[in-house]
Amino acid sequence: MCASCGTTGPGDSLTGGGTTHDTQEEAIAAWNKRHTPAPSNTQQAAAAVLAAQEAKGLSKYGTTLDTAGLSLLEIAEHYQQEAADALMYATAMVELMKKEAAS
Repeated sequence: MCASCGTTGPGDSLTGGGTTHDTQEEAIAAWNKRHTPAPSNTQQAAAAVLAAQEAKGLSKYGTTLDTAGLSLLEIAEHYQQEAADALMYATAMVELMKKEAAS
């Protein structure tokens, strides 16, 4: 049971938290709002990067990944290419850190 609102979960009551809700969906949304922590600075920064990448892709390709119509194989190949790029960046960072630590 939640000490702040007296409910045991998001769907147990239409009157949880001292507020009456018209629907179960409203009760769940209100419970989630009270019990979901604020996003951390890191989470907010990651969300901003994701939003920027989505906008970049939309501008470059005219579509989002959701509506690109790619096959599973095509998505896997794109992921494989992105993973290779990520490995190159990670390797460059490690090498640079080693170089800086040695000096």
